[in-house]
Amino acid sequence: MKAFYELVTLRSHIDDRCFKDLESGLKKVQNSAVNSTTSASFMDCRESTAQLARQHHTLSASFRDIATELDKIIKELKNTKTKLQDNHNRLLKDREAKKATHTKAKVVYEECVKKAENATINLSAAKTQCQQDKVIKKLETAVSDAIKDLEKNHRLYIKSVVECQQMQGKYEHEVGSMLSQFEDLENRRLVFFQEQIGRFVSAQELVRKFSEHQHIFLSKSHQSIDTKGDVLNFILDTYSGKLPDLHVEYRPKTSDLIPHYADPAALEESNNHMIAQKAIHEHLLRNAGSSTLEALRQTYATNSAAEAGGIAVSSSVTTPGLSSSSFIAPASSMPAYSPPASSAPTGSTARALYDFQGQEPGDLDFRVDDIITLTLCDPEEEWWQGTIGTRSGTFPRDYVQRITADTQASTSPSISTAASSDPVIIKKVVAQYDFVGEAADELSFKTGDVLSVVCEIDGWFDGTDANGQRGIFPANYVVDL
Repeated sequence: MKAFYELVTLRSHIDDRCFKDLESGLKKVQNSAVNSTTSASFMDCRESTAQLARQHHTLSASFRDIATELDKIIKELKNTKTKLQDNHNRLLKDREAKKATHTKAKVVYEECVKKAENATINLSAAKTQCQQDKVIKKLETAVSDAIKDLEKNHRLYIKSVVECQQMQGKYEHEVGSMLSQFEDLENRRLVFFQEQIGRFVSAQELVRKFSEHQHIFLSKSHQSIDTKGDVLNFILDTYSGKLPDLHVEYRPKTSDLIPHYADPAALEESNNHMIAQKAIHEHLLRNAGSSTLEALRQTYATNSAAEAGGIAVSSSVTTPGLSSSSFIAPASSMPAYSPPASSAPTGSTARALYDFQGQEPGDLDFRVDDIITLTLCDPEEEWWQGTIGTRSGTFPRDYVQRITADTQASTSPSISTAASSDPVIIKKVVAQYDFVGEAADELSFKTGDVLSVVCEIDGWFDGTDANGQRGIFPANYVVDL
């Protein structure tokens, strides 16, 4: 427990230092003042880092609370053990004292027995030898004194035996009580230890869920970047409103000293070019840039649509007497850029493999086995669009399984039948550890259970157990059969 206390204290200090370092670093990172999808994604990264800092702060507080509770129980257990140990030492000391008293009383008692025996033998010998009455009387007095001394020490010996036995019984009783207290103390320690490890695991689970959420959030942010749109918006934001200078003309020099040297074709081309440029300038002055705006808008929309269809087009779109490559529209006239999108084939559907709870206003929430009508489903994109009833929005591509035409043809046209089509098992695995799912879409199992895997995503398997229960579970909890 003390080692665990040291561990959570270390984690608390590390997370607190990470929080402070990130907070300090974020103050030095300036917010982006540029209005673009790239800058917006950068700001999402910055916000994600700020959330990570707050996550470290929360973890530090959690680990600090665990350390506080551990320190409290460690001190309490130590004090209780010290008291029990002191009581045991006192009992040992009292028992040893009683044993010493008993040993001493026994020695004295045995000496008195020998002394009384010798006195009795001497008296009997004197009587046999017909010693004088005075000698016999003296020996009788010695025997009487020896018997009295023997009786006295015999009583003391018996008392020491009784006291020693009582002390032994008290020792055994109190030691038994102490052992029970130690057992209760150890049970309490282990239960508390288990609870604190559970809190530690819960904190780690928050880290996992936070990381998954941030991965989805930043992936979506990254996918929203449109560099071409950002370049266009940058051009519009920095447009000065000044008209371009007139192009140079081809004008050959005439001389009286040398023959006239000129290129009629070049002269004609230059004249035509200057006439066109003057028309452009006059058009701009008359229309105050409205045609410029329309030309740029058409240029970007045409190129984007062509790229989506795999068609190469010219980088300029021409309006009467005007070339869009010759000028730039005022920034205040251009609406916010919205990237083009390709729609899904009519009737395309998908089945939800997992629950999805959207984090943004435009996300589409759904539950496992919900049927989604797809509106945008580019296989190269990580986020698709679709509808469920009257609700529509975006969602991660890996959270659903596309329902192909073959699948629909082999089943009933009803939604419930399409959703219940048997998944394709890609392999069998066996559980190496017990796993208890915390979320509704997680599959619990015991060590040794054989599971069927239908797909894999980000270190997790989607599969079923022997009873047909389906859910997701960690890939590192199982091994292939």
